[in-house]
Amino acid sequence: MRTTYILKLEDKKNIEKLLKYNVKIIKIKYYQGYCLLYVDSKNYQSLLKYFKLYNISLYKIKGLLKYKILLKNNIVFIISMILGIGFLYLLTFITFDIKIMTNKNELIKIIQNELDASNLKKYQFVKSFKEKEIIKRNILNNYKDKFEWIEIDRIGTKYYIHILERVKENKNDEDVYQHVVAKKNAVILEIKATSGEIIKKVNDYVNKKDIIISGLIKKKDEV
Repeated sequence: MRTTYILKLEDKKNIEKLLKYNVKIIKIKYYQGYCLLYVDSKNYQSLLKYFKLYNISLYKIKGLLKYKILLKNNIVFIISMILGIGFLYLLTFITFDIKIMTNKNELIKIIQNELDASNLKKYQFVKSFKEKEIIKRNILNNYKDKFEWIEIDRIGTKYYIHILERVKENKNDEDVYQHVVAKKNAVILEIKATSGEIIKKVNDYVNKKDIIISGLIKKKDEV
């Protein structure tokens, strides 16, 4: 790309004088009170010594040199912008917060300890998908009685830990077969039973803790 210098000549009458110096002018634009001269690099250097004499000034530069000068004058700003953008991009790979989505302190403590052991912490680099899967698998294997399911979601620079607590089955005492036993030494006067196996009979004498009605159901000598 050729470099063109645009010079401002304050007095149009001086053009004829400049031409006497064998200066090649590419183009001249006339305006009220002044004119613009378009010259190449070689002729620009020849005219430099006449700038003060004929009141000539550099008006504009076109071509590759223009961008070189622009780059040189703004190099500090450009480098600062590049570094700033690079730093902001780097921050997107840093963890700034971790939210464990439960209100149970016991579970929060367990999860937090496991995350710390796996180096999933604040102000550390984010984990890959494979690393997150390993962390989830380790937690589920180490605490099979605590967690049914766990998910680690990354949104921006934050991690959200979702968990599903494993619920233990509580057997209802009413559903458990039990024996009916004597509370004290006594004679049985009456027995009423809708289920179970009656061991004692009316008028039998029983001692404390003797089984009167068995809660075990037997069929062909098998319980």
